[in-house]
Amino acid sequence: MENAFSVIKLPVYNHNKNPHSIVLTNGYAESEIKNKELWNGAGKKVDSIKIIFTNYPADKNFWLTDYHQLLAERLKALFTVDHTLNTTQIAYQLLLQTQCKTDSEARNMFHGIEIVFHYPIPVKRNELVTDSLITNPNKTTEPIAPPNAEAKRISGFINSNGGITDSTVIKILERHKEWKKALVVMDWTGSMYPYGGQAVLWHSLNLKTSGLKYFVFFNDGNNETRKKIGRTGGIYFERAENIKKACKPA
Repeated sequence: MENAFSVIKLPVYNHNKNPHSIVLTNGYAESEIKNKELWNGAGKKVDSIKIIFTNYPADKNFWLTDYHQLLAERLKALFTVDHTLNTTQIAYQLLLQTQCKTDSEARNMFHGIEIVFHYPIPVKRNELVTDSLITNPNKTTEPIAPPNAEAKRISGFINSNGGITDSTVIKILERHKEWKKALVVMDWTGSMYPYGGQAVLWHSLNLKTSGLKYFVFFNDGNNETRKKIGRTGGIYFERAENIKKACKPA
C-alpha cells in the first residue's frame, strides 16, 4: 500500500493556511478524524491528499503502533468522511516529520490529513473555446471549432480542467503582437493547466503571426521525493514551431 504514495520527509509540518486546503486532525497514533465536519467536498476537485505522520522512531520496525495498520485505519476514516477520495486520480503523499527524537516530542507534533483542492467550473461536454478574442473575428459569442487538431486537443484539455474562466493570458498575447521570439515559461501542474494551456492554444490558433518561439514547462519535479536544487528535473523545453510536440504535455 505504501508504494502508492510519494514519501516526503520534512523537519516539521506547518499548514500554510492555503484557502484551497482543509486540515483534518487525527492525533498521535490515532486514526479517528476529530474535526471531520470541516470537509465538504461539494463543488471541489481534489488535487492531492497529504497524510502527516512523525518519523519516530526512524525505523518503523520499532514503532509501538503498527505503522501500516495505522495508515490503513486513517485512510478508512478519511473514506468514511468522503468515499469519493478513494481514487487513484488523486495524488497521495506521506509526510514524515523528522524533528522529533523522543516520544514526547513526537506526541506534541501534528498528526492528520491535508486535502488540497480547487474549484472547477462546469463546462458542457461538447463545448470548445468560446472566447471571442480567439474564436470569432466578428466578436460574437457563438463557439466555433478550432481550425486544427492540436488546437482542438488543447481546447478539450482546458475544458476538462475547468475551462477558461479568466482569459487574461489570451488577452495579453492578443494585445502584444509586437512580441517576437518570445519565450513562455509556464507552471504545468493541475491548478495552472487552464492558464498555461491558454498560451499553447493561442499559439496554435495563430501559427503564422504568433511571436512565441519557445515554451518551457515545469512541474513539481516529476514526483521526486528528495529534491535537490538544480537536479530535481521536471523541466521541459520545446520550440513553439513544433506545435505537435508543444501540445504533447496536454
